[in-house]
Amino acid sequence: MGRARKPYPEVRSVSIWLDDHLWRAEGLTLVSLATHRGRVRVSVELNKHFLRYVNRGWRLASEAKVKLDHKERRLIFYITFKKEVSEYKPKDYVTVDVNEDAEAVLIDGVVYLLETGLSKVTLGYYYRRKSIQERYDRIYGSGSRPARRIFKRLSNKERTFKREIRWKLAALIVREAARRQAAIVLERLGREPANRI
Repeated sequence: MGRARKPYPEVRSVSIWLDDHLWRAEGLTLVSLATHRGRVRVSVELNKHFLRYVNRGWRLASEAKVKLDHKERRLIFYITFKKEVSEYKPKDYVTVDVNEDAEAVLIDGVVYLLETGLSKVTLGYYYRRKSIQERYDRIYGSGSRPARRIFKRLSNKERTFKREIRWKLAALIVREAARRQAAIVLERLGREPANRI
């Protein structure tokens, strides 16, 4: 069809899903893989994320994914962890109301208002994009490639900044609820139609 760079097809990335009979972990640093020539032992380089799960009592699941990295000449393992948990019976409830600019949290009858300032962040990035668009439309015309690159970078920065604020607030609320052995109750975001009789 003329869409390929070469006259023949090529494989750019290979990833293989392995069941429990095709791979086996032997300790923390060795993995045994079943191949067409028999079993092969591969040493594994551990990262902090793996050790964090192992040290917290998580176990390896039976399935794994192996990706071949041709540039670095290595295998990349994607491993799934599992953990058995018991039913959590809360002693109290922490209610959270999420809004654009603040979150209201009710703990022991006291309402705490956690201001996020996300509306100011949104407006700041809006005005920055607007000024860049006016300047680049004047120089290069509308929809220019340099302007699109800058907009993409700005939207990534804005998204990352907002996500960090939300994660910090969520971690704060979860830590407080865990300390009190409480369950977190959120408002229902989707509205269901009213029952008609």
